[in-house]
Amino acid sequence: MIDFPPGCNARVGSIVAGRFRVQETIRAGRVFSVHTAFDLLRREPVRLWTFAPALRQEHPWQAVRFRELAEQRYRVRHQLFLNVVLVGEEDDSLFFVEETPGGECLQAAIHRRREAHEPFSITEAVVMARLLCQALSHLHGSSAVHGFLNPEEVVLEAWVRGPVAFYPRVSGMGLRDRLRDLGMGCDVLSEEAASYAPPEFAGPLALRKESDVHGIGAILYTLLTLRPPTGCFVRPSRLRPDAPAELDEILLKAMEEDPEDRFRSTEDLLGALEGVEFQGFDADNIRKAEEQLLAPWPEGIRSPEQGKGALEDQAGQLARAIQLLAEPAPAAPRPRSRLRSFLRSVPMLSRFVLILLALALLLLASRDVGWPPWKKRSAAENTRKWDQLFRTERGTRPAADDSRSETP
Repeated sequence: MIDFPPGCNARVGSIVAGRFRVQETIRAGRVFSVHTAFDLLRREPVRLWTFAPALRQEHPWQAVRFRELAEQRYRVRHQLFLNVVLVGEEDDSLFFVEETPGGECLQAAIHRRREAHEPFSITEAVVMARLLCQALSHLHGSSAVHGFLNPEEVVLEAWVRGPVAFYPRVSGMGLRDRLRDLGMGCDVLSEEAASYAPPEFAGPLALRKESDVHGIGAILYTLLTLRPPTGCFVRPSRLRPDAPAELDEILLKAMEEDPEDRFRSTEDLLGALEGVEFQGFDADNIRKAEEQLLAPWPEGIRSPEQGKGALEDQAGQLARAIQLLAEPAPAAPRPRSRLRSFLRSVPMLSRFVLILLALALLLLASRDVGWPPWKKRSAAENTRKWDQLFRTERGTRPAADDSRSETP
């Protein structure tokens, strides 16, 4: 066993890589620590995994293997994983950033149900096992295995409009296999969570697909019985009458001690679970809900529920666009006259001043014409008016009236 100094690898309040502010330490181990953090760049919460500097300084080859594992997790993405969104190093210490879980871990849910004496329903247990089979089948397709599936590294997310209230998201793929090489395969795990290790985990055999089959069977057994998968195995049908006998046989085969006697793959286990029938289980409805949950989501979406919201928003935008195209185009506004536009641009006080100036000009003009316009001059008055104007312009005085200049 390799000796590592105990304690956290990042202090609360510190900033990793100039971007992630550590908020709280969830788990502190000898090799790695898990923290809740806040991404200052993208302004969102994340989960931060930091590895001890001694891993790089004293065991560089193991540090390379952990980095390869983190990069593999970054490439292998799935809706039922807590996906890695960034891998990096700072001060010779490896770190990677994982999506933030939206719900509680499965182990906490099991403890809560155990205290309330409320076991999971048969539908909840079977749907959980089916989804775990599909998640790990995707992982096996990339030539990787989880190796040590346990309820402390499975998170329950709310399943809106789903056949059950939650769906699983898996974390820690391949981590326990790397820690096993260091002699610390159960580091930071509780004693109950450590009991989910497959029998071959303690030996020299490599972890294979059958190891993940054992993990799914162990979790299904606990969901049905609320008991850890240790000690004497009790058939679920003996503890609860609603459990079908077919589940007993499936669990016995999935949890065989010899890996060769188990289901050969998670696909085989999923096929066996699909053949189970019991009261209240609508297989077609469950299958459709699973297909919708596992459908690919647009770029930038990190969870199925976010993907549903994004698709609904896109559908709403498309419907509004179609409605706008169907509506007649609005009539073009009538062009305003220049005078009206000028008057609208002038303030009210300025309008009043302009009106006064216009009235004054009209009064001045009315002195040269008869005013009011309905008052008419006689022909003799008009002749004398124009004659007076003519003589004034010639510089002569107007002549006296002919009647006054004649001598008697």
